Amino acid sequence: MRSTFLMGVDDGSEDPFSSEAGGFESEGNVQTSPTGKSSLRQTTMRQTTKGSLANRSFASEKRSYVSEASLSQSSPSLKRSATSGGFGEKKDTLFFGTQVGTLRIQDMILDRAYTFLDYVRGGLELRMMLGIDFTRSNMDKQNPDSLHSLVDMDLPTSYETAIIALGSVLRSYDTTDEYAVYGFGARIPPSHSVCSNCFALTGDFLHPQVHGIDGILRAYRRSLQVVHMHGPSCPGDVLELGSYYARNYMQEPEKEGGVLRSNVPPDMNYFVLIVLTDGDIVNEKRIVQELKKMQEYPISVFFIGIGTSKDFDFWRELPNATALDFDRDFEKTKKDTVMSKKAVRRVARFVKFS
Repeated sequence: MRSTFLMGVDDGSEDPFSSEAGGFESEGNVQTSPTGKSSLRQTTMRQTTKGSLANRSFASEKRSYVSEASLSQSSPSLKRSATSGGFGEKKDTLFFGTQVGTLRIQDMILDRAYTFLDYVRGGLELRMMLGIDFTRSNMDKQNPDSLHSLVDMDLPTSYETAIIALGSVLRSYDTTDEYAVYGFGARIPPSHSVCSNCFALTGDFLHPQVHGIDGILRAYRRSLQVVHMHGPSCPGDVLELGSYYARNYMQEPEKEGGVLRSNVPPDMNYFVLIVLTDGDIVNEKRIVQELKKMQEYPISVFFIGIGTSKDFDFWRELPNATALDFDRDFEKTKKDTVMSKKAVRRVARFVKFS
């Protein structure tokens, strides 16, 4: 929780927020170093209330120390000062340095930082999307060493194992149990003459959702039977589609004073796009561009490395790279507003599945 204070300096005049009437008061003391170049400030914060419980004055205090530039060239001294404890109790406070003034707080605003679990309790829905790599670097489905191997129909493929493990966790946060599933890097029917980097595993691009984890697995197996693995591999189109879904659920900022623009609670949806790939990738710049665009949208991307490929170097560095300005890595794109924009959060994560 963050506190924002509007502060005023005590000039000796009567103030409705003074300790006589009840309010906040802070006293600062400075200890100057022997060189006179640095000092240690002790700040004592007191909140007083008067007129309750037999007209007693109640006070509580909090001290903090901050290092700051020297405010005085005087030599340090040791002083004893009487301060108020709880329920009007007097106690002595030992402090170093010269008392330099009094700080009065006239207003305070509490700004709460909500956690992920706070949003889940408030009705947040996690919407899972999948992008599956169908490039020929995975090898043909009739090859027993293929990551898409269907030689033994009773055994799950490497991709199915990952889908089951991840989906069983994320489905707990989605009450609809509906998932959009896409593939990339394959020639698609009816002609098999076009290589698509974003096709719906349902066969209907306008209706890509399937029901449950079993629905994902059925759509995946059906696609293995009808598409021809090809390449090159670039999930850029899948990332762009994820941005399209997520930006429709961006929340309007609150007005000053915390009043919402609408009395109708917004639909809170956060998208989790899972991209399953064997690591063979082209057009890295396109992927970086799409991830940069996602920063302001309610979406995160998890790249899951499938198999034992050694070509995961780009994916391992991607989460760190997307948190930089990119000028270091892409000198020619400095004029591109998307690429030169400072990252505000990490959108992508890479996990090697084994």
